[in-house]
Amino acid sequence: MRGGTCCTCVHARPFSCTLHAPHSSNGGLSGRSRQQRGLLRHPLYPLKEGNLSTAQDNVATRFAEKPDIEFVMLADHAEAINGKLYMNGGSITDLHRPIVPGQAAPANVFSIALSVYVPWGDTNKPIDLNLTIEDEDGNKLIDVTSQLVVGRSPLLKPGTGQHAPLAINVVHVFQKPGGYRLVATLGKDARTWPFRVNDIAAQPQQKAS
Repeated sequence: MRGGTCCTCVHARPFSCTLHAPHSSNGGLSGRSRQQRGLLRHPLYPLKEGNLSTAQDNVATRFAEKPDIEFVMLADHAEAINGKLYMNGGSITDLHRPIVPGQAAPANVFSIALSVYVPWGDTNKPIDLNLTIEDEDGNKLIDVTSQLVVGRSPLLKPGTGQHAPLAINVVHVFQKPGGYRLVATLGKDARTWPFRVNDIAAQPQQKAS
């Protein structure tokens, strides 16, 4: 990711459908329709006709699936390794920081965890992902945009979508306590996660004599 933030982040959702193809007058599909609609089989089953590139285009058009954000949240720490999301202290809505009189506010260290669903037709293509953190007035404090590319395994059945977990580790100094929100945008899909930064009074450390 650009913007100085390091990127290192799964659900299975059911999918079912029924395809109805128009029949010709002799009770079967015409030769051309059979060849074309043979590419529009249920996306979870192998194709027996056509080539993969044509199948990809037809399946994507037929089912009109689009990449979307399945969830986004803050965590104490998160990592995405080998397609799995490892997270500690997930779903947090409050960040705390000790404030010592006369000293600058310390940085908060946390992670952004999210999962993106990528349909078959959008694999091996760059997808713009934008993450921002805004204050209560809508001012953007963090604004990071990157291109997400999800590959396709040769063992993946044609038409199968994929779930891409992501984790972004953040170190940021908030200028004031109060309400903030995380906004994740993927194409036309957007998800938000509101949270608060809370100051805790702390006593200055005394120097050892």
